[in-house]
Amino acid sequence: MIKISNSLTNKDLDLINLSSDKEISIEIIPTFAYPPGQFSQLLQILFTKIRNEQNASIQFDIDENDEQYIFEKFYIYYQFLVIVLFSKNLSHVKILNKNGVSISKEKLCSLSITKLNLQEELYSLTFEPALSYDSPRSKIEDLRKQFFSDRGDEKEYGGLSFLISNFDHIAALRKTSYFYNNTGTLRLKSEIISWVTKVFKYNKLNIREGIYRNETHNDIAIVLKELFDNTEEWGRSNYNDTIEYNPNVRSCFINILMDRRVQHLSSRKDDPVIDYVTTLVNSNPEDLYIPKWQSELYSHSKVGLCEISILDTGPGMARRWLGKDYSDLTKEEEEKAVINCFNKYVTSDSTARYQVRGRGLNNVIKVIGNSGYLIVRTGHVSLFRNFFDEKLSKYESDGFGLTFKTDYKGLVEGTSITILYPFLYQQ
Repeated sequence: MIKISNSLTNKDLDLINLSSDKEISIEIIPTFAYPPGQFSQLLQILFTKIRNEQNASIQFDIDENDEQYIFEKFYIYYQFLVIVLFSKNLSHVKILNKNGVSISKEKLCSLSITKLNLQEELYSLTFEPALSYDSPRSKIEDLRKQFFSDRGDEKEYGGLSFLISNFDHIAALRKTSYFYNNTGTLRLKSEIISWVTKVFKYNKLNIREGIYRNETHNDIAIVLKELFDNTEEWGRSNYNDTIEYNPNVRSCFINILMDRRVQHLSSRKDDPVIDYVTTLVNSNPEDLYIPKWQSELYSHSKVGLCEISILDTGPGMARRWLGKDYSDLTKEEEEKAVINCFNKYVTSDSTARYQVRGRGLNNVIKVIGNSGYLIVRTGHVSLFRNFFDEKLSKYESDGFGLTFKTDYKGLVEGTSITILYPFLYQQ
């Protein structure tokens, strides 16, 4: 049995990926407690095993009382809900409690759907106090208070986490209103900027009045929209677009790490991501290459870190781009194809619209190009780059010749992209 503990490291993730063990035991910890980039990659590996391996079982370290608490605080323990819902229609996947007893997936799925639909309703509102006291509205207002209340030390240390998931195979889960409007079409960037602004506002993070007040939110919104839009088009069907995946999930994990959490992370060792965080902590704000307007905005500021992870269980970047299965690709071809996706005007759209279409991932690179961090996990390839140490050149910024550090690992389905975006703030 594979055991996933609260001290999970990136090396442990690789062992899970390579293991043929079909039984997995998961210790439930708050989603914000995972180091940056780790939560989405863990889900990616678990989804790969759940979808592809027969007679898989997922054992959660909980009993019946824990189960009730987790659903009350679902926004802290998202991994439980998404794993349950991903396995909803897979009869070969069992969900077990810590005593090895099977838990009714029908019951768990029903509760999970209720909770995520409630969250969806919250995201569609303007986050103003409820105007009526009917039951659904009062539940939404209660959830708003839990999400956006000033949580003092808990918030400063734990951070603020949001998981927004689209389960394309579950009709009862409407498309998340964060990314889609009520007609089912993708929201505009301006709408997403507005939502990000409210997240910062309701968590007592100062917002400057004037021309630059939304620049941080604008940058974060660009990353969110560009990355999620890609999943809408490329993450729902197989590499030659002949079969829609079932089950299939496309999710966005937003984790806002405050100063104390960033300081704590920097104490860990032997990990490129932690090395990056340590560099941030030990640098002066003016040396972080964060836009000058942020330094003007927050005198005596603290360093925060916004983690944005977009995950899909689609065919993977190389398979989709080249229209080939992994068995027909060399490692070099796969790596080159993944990197190529980040260059400007590179798109699998061969129509006259290619100059409009091939900008998304390159726009993301421009946002983080002086101080951010990028992690990509897809197929056998793991790419990463510390843009604080390796600044984006003008040639790269123009959309050509991007370079990354590369590792080859065990095969995973889909694509996970994590962006780390530092910012300065005052409370």
